Amino acid sequence: MMITKKQSFSYSRVDKLDSEEEQHQKAQILIEKILKDIDNLTKRPTPLRRKAAKVSAKVGLRLKRIRVAARKMRLWLRRRIEQYLRPSTIRFR
Repeated sequence: MMITKKQSFSYSRVDKLDSEEEQHQKAQILIEKILKDIDNLTKRPTPLRRKAAKVSAKVGLRLKRIRVAARKMRLWLRRRIEQYLRPSTIRFR
């Protein structure tokens, strides 16, 4: 029977960085932090953007209704012209 000794896996201590590298790392961390803050600010919708989105949705809906109405009008007009141009049809009222 063999008994094995467990090895401890611990982190080895990193040597101290020189002052130039330390400043560089701090600057990198600050830059990343500022960029994250900017991203969070731009992602949050402002009241003006919310209002603009609502207005554009209303405008889009109105434009769609106008397109549908125009399509119906063209179809109606085409049918009326076709009925007018057909001389052989006799209509009884």
